[in-house]
Amino acid sequence: MSRTLVSIRPVRPEELPALDPLWAELEQMYEPGVARGAATALDRLHSLVAAADPLLEPATGVGTRVLGAWDGIEPVGILVVTASDFAPWYDGLAIIVNLLMVRSTAQQHGIGRQLLQEVLTIADELGARDIAVDVPPNNRDAHRFYAKLGFAPVTTRRAAGVSALRRKLAGEQPGRLSELRTRTSVRRRLLKAKARTAAPQAPVPVMTRDAT
Repeated sequence: MSRTLVSIRPVRPEELPALDPLWAELEQMYEPGVARGAATALDRLHSLVAAADPLLEPATGVGTRVLGAWDGIEPVGILVVTASDFAPWYDGLAIIVNLLMVRSTAQQHGIGRQLLQEVLTIADELGARDIAVDVPPNNRDAHRFYAKLGFAPVTTRRAAGVSALRRKLAGEQPGRLSELRTRTSVRRRLLKAKARTAAPQAPVPVMTRDAT
C-alpha cells in the first residue's frame, strides 16, 4: 500500500463547496432515511464552519472541530470531532469522532490513519483519555479498520426522527390502540351506511288496469 501524505487543516468557509462530493459518497453508505438526515447535517456543517464556531477550546472542551484532508488542492477526506465529558463507558473527557471519511478513490493510502493521528493530537491537547468513533452499521471495511487499531464495540447508537418517535409512543399508550380501533370500526360502519343510502334504488313497477 503506497502512502499519500496529505495536508490536514481546519475547513474554511470558502472550501465547503469542494467537500460536497465527499458528502455525496457518505450518503450512499446509509439507508435512504438516514441519508436524508446526512444531507441536513451537511447544511448544519456549512453553518458551523461559516459562523466560525469556537473549536474545542482546551479549557472547556466545548465545540466542534472540522478538518479536511487535502492532496494538493483536492479534498480527499474530512474529519469532524466533538468532546464529551460524561458517559458511563468513558473515564473522564473523551473525543468523539462523529465523522471520519476518506474518498473511495483515495482509500488504501494511509489517509485514514493520518486523520486519526490528528485525533490523537486533539486528545492530547484537551487531556482526553478515550476516543470513540461513530461507524455506519453496514460499512464492514470501516469496522475492520477500527478493530485492527484496537477500537472495541462499546455501545450501539440508534436514531429516530422526533415526529416518528412521537407517533410510536402515542400508539403504545394504554388504551390508545383500543381507541384507534374503535374509531376505525365506527368510520367503516358509517361509510357502509352512506354507501347504501347513496346506492340507486330499483324502480317500483306501476300496476295499470287494462282499458280493454
